[in-house]
Formats: sequence, structure tokens, C-alpha cells
Amino acid sequence: MDTTPFFVELTDWSPVNPDLTLGRVFVERTLLQRIKPEHLHHALQSHAIGNWGLVPMAIAKLNGEASEHGGPILSLFNVQDVTRFVVVTKGNPPRTEVTGW
Repeated sequence: MDTTPFFVELTDWSPVNPDLTLGRVFVERTLLQRIKPEHLHHALQSHAIGNWGLVPMAIAKLNGEASEHGGPILSLFNVQDVTRFVVVTKGNPPRTEVTGW
């Protein structure tokens, strides 16, 4: 039986001048095996400063409202048009999860 956790806490990185507090950051274990750390760090930095990547306009609007009034904030990124992943920050205290497909 595999007892490996699905998510791994990212402890060796923090955003520079964030507009959004990410809190503890957890990344899907299999995603860590598929993308380079610099791609992940770039996406997290973008998310933290309000660049939500490839989300549709309707989600960007909801993100803007959530930034001001609270609620989940979602970003969508891809790496070389092959690996897509979502960054979601939610909760109080905040927690950020990164999952891919």
C-alpha cells in the first residue's frame, strides 16, 4: 500500500513583493516530477502578484473581487503547452495548492 502523500509542502521558496498572501504552499507530488522548479516558482510568483495566467475573463473578475473581499483565487498556467496546472489560494489562514493535469 502506497502511503506517499498526494501533496508535498513547498518550503524552499517564497514570493517577492506579493499582493496576495499564499500561506503554506502544497504541490501535487506528480506535478513536481513533470515540471522544472523555475516554472513552478514563476507561476507562484505570478499568482502572488495578481497575474492569474490563462484564466478566462469571468474567473479573473471573480479573482479581483476575492482579492478585495475574500474568497478563493485561481490561476491557470501551462508549460510548453503540454502540462497544465492550477494554483488556488483559499482559506483563513491562507493555503495554496498546485495541481496539474
